[in-house]
Amino acid sequence: MKLFKKTNIDFFDRDEGFIAKKFTIDFNTFFTKNIGIILFVVFLSIIYISNRFYAESIVRKTAKLEKEIKELKSEQVDITSELVELSKQSEVIKQINEKGLGLQKTKTAPIIINNEE
Repeated sequence: MKLFKKTNIDFFDRDEGFIAKKFTIDFNTFFTKNIGIILFVVFLSIIYISNRFYAESIVRKTAKLEKEIKELKSEQVDITSELVELSKQSEVIKQINEKGLGLQKTKTAPIIINNEE
């Protein structure tokens, strides 16, 4: 128990500059000793930042393309419905009469010819 008290008292009996002396860093020595680690951390930071920008640009492009796909799908539905409307028999007859082509609807059913050998 004496050792603990002595160490504790010894720690507090030191001058105020004790902690300052322990944690004083010579920056020139610090940087020259750790230049490799510092450059590696800077390199990783640059890669991290560029990767994030790249990912954000991909997300923006994806959102833009999804919006474009949605617009094209709606346009495709509109065009398909117009085509179905125009290809109805009644609409075809109406278009022929408007253009004055002189064609008429046949009153007899078509004849099927079988060519059996």
